[in-house]
Amino acid sequence: MRFPKIDDVAAELRAINKQQSAPDDDDGGIDVRLQVYPDGDWAVRWGLSDYDQDHRGYWGSSSVPGDNRRFDSKDLARDLIDQAKDHYAQGDDADDGLLEEGDDEDDDEEEGDEDDEDEEEDQEEEDEDDIFSEEEMRSGFVISDSRRGGYDVVNEHKHVGHYSDMDKALAAIETEMKRSNFYPNIYYVNDHGNVDLLDSDGAVLESRV
Repeated sequence: MRFPKIDDVAAELRAINKQQSAPDDDDGGIDVRLQVYPDGDWAVRWGLSDYDQDHRGYWGSSSVPGDNRRFDSKDLARDLIDQAKDHYAQGDDADDGLLEEGDDEDDDEEEGDEDDEDEEEDQEEEDEDDIFSEEEMRSGFVISDSRRGGYDVVNEHKHVGHYSDMDKALAAIETEMKRSNFYPNIYYVNDHGNVDLLDSDGAVLESRV
């Protein structure tokens, strides 16, 4: 299992700390989470965990102060990586391949058939819902309600900007699309975690609750 380098995670933490304002209550700063995928890819997420669409992999969580205030980014990065490693180690301890005492192999075969059917149904639902997959949303622009008011825009897990209203957020996305000549999907995630697929004018094309 490959885990990220401390310096790389620390750089992401500093960027979030610089770009984001501290919450009004300022009790714990801005929540940050390190997610390490089984293939070694990783991302640093921030804000409410309700917005996390993908819960795979191994995690570490903490907070940064915000408002570009000083903090030990390397020490925090090291702690997040250690938490993810601990999570990975705990997963290795699970042994799902052994039969419990008194289990019947025939029962396991029947349960396996049911599991296969469930997996097929899940796959069908996933195919129907493909436009809202984690991969699609990661490559697109995601607009979400900000805790301090207004809207935050993220693309490829990178913070694009904070905007006072939806029209300004959409205008900024359009400008970025023209600059890069790349036109991915636009999503809006509300404070309940529901997701809308939007057109360039902000009209809802499709929703997932």
